[in-house]
Amino acid sequence: MSKGIIKNIVLILFVLLLPLEVFAVDEEELLDAFADATSFSYNSIRWTDSYYDFEYARGIAHNELMLYKNMNGFDWACVEPECHGDFVEALRQCDISLINGDWEVIMLRYGWGGNDTDAQNHLDAANEYLIDAYKAWDDYLNPSIPSGPSNLYAKAKSSTQLVLGWKDNSNNETGFKVEKKEGACGTINSWTQIATKSSNKATHTVSGLMPDATYSFRIKAYNAYGDSTYTNCASAKTGAPGSPPSPSNLKAISASTTKVNLTWSDQSANETGFKIYRKTGTGAWTLGTTTGPNVKSFSDTNAPNNNSTISYQYFILAFNASGNSPATYTATMPYQPINLTAIQWTTAETIKLTWTDKSTNETGFEIFRKSGPCSSTSTWTRVATLGANKSSWIDMGRISGSTYSYRIRAYKKSGLILSAYGYSMWTPCKSAVAP
Repeated sequence: MSKGIIKNIVLILFVLLLPLEVFAVDEEELLDAFADATSFSYNSIRWTDSYYDFEYARGIAHNELMLYKNMNGFDWACVEPECHGDFVEALRQCDISLINGDWEVIMLRYGWGGNDTDAQNHLDAANEYLIDAYKAWDDYLNPSIPSGPSNLYAKAKSSTQLVLGWKDNSNNETGFKVEKKEGACGTINSWTQIATKSSNKATHTVSGLMPDATYSFRIKAYNAYGDSTYTNCASAKTGAPGSPPSPSNLKAISASTTKVNLTWSDQSANETGFKIYRKTGTGAWTLGTTTGPNVKSFSDTNAPNNNSTISYQYFILAFNASGNSPATYTATMPYQPINLTAIQWTTAETIKLTWTDKSTNETGFEIFRKSGPCSSTSTWTRVATLGANKSSWIDMGRISGSTYSYRIRAYKKSGLILSAYGYSMWTPCKSAVAP
């Protein structure tokens, strides 16, 4: 296929909400098109550039990845139902149609059915799917080595194990090559490939290591056309000989303005107990308490103003007579969002939430909802997870005349792998009747 035809490629993303929006984006402006969006609402996304026009269509349902051409009307080339975003595989399955077709305009559409209540998440997903679709087309028409992975982390789990995690930046890799060397990143020791991972993998556990030793790692993607650039180097030190494995899944949850509840998973069978460390504000880390074996929770009842003005951080480790396990990642407490409101919105069956973000370190916000007023005994259900710096959300598809209650909390995720989490206090509950 010639470059001239490639230039005619148009990718269209369909998102089924009420009317189905159609996004037509020129190839050269694809990557920054969504960044230029000036407003968002349930039924429209608008850009200042008049190039972006809208059409309405209906009828797509479930997960369908479709390729078709526009020559004297729409003429389907192939349909791959329930792809779940596997653009490259769908393109490969359409190979014969692509090669033999006399194509003026090639379009890709991806949609899903159902009544997703999180419109903003649909917008974010639209951006991701559209960019992924374009990259898949580009890789198919212009075969190339994959983009290099990035953000490599290395975290010790025990005296003999480490876990690696990285960000996959390509969609055309055959897999990943994992390399290791002894010592810190700055040493001149030789690199050795120790493993390969299949495509779309982003973690690897390294076992059989020496205790109390530092190891460094780097990752690269590969395919039939060659190897990508390497990630950053990441290093970690294993635990002392005979020491217990590290606990995992640390969560620090604000229970009140003075109390933080900690929970974790005990991964060892030979610990004497657990050490809990705390940092207040910009102060130094201090050992807060030591527990006995098999303990999986602790309440810090001396954490004043954790919801508003004083930052608290925690990490824990297991210990025995041989030494300490590797520490968990740090659980950092974000501040409580305030001023939550829930009001009837301008569209039928829609409620709008607004709040004030008081944190500067949150990863995002969790929104929970239940049926009935705040006093009801209905079960709280998480209905949305938003990114950082958000201060509003629209809940759609509610039953007109029914009452719904809401509460929100901020959260902070630390570490790409074996992550620790900090959760703020909940906002006070707010209710509204769907119009």
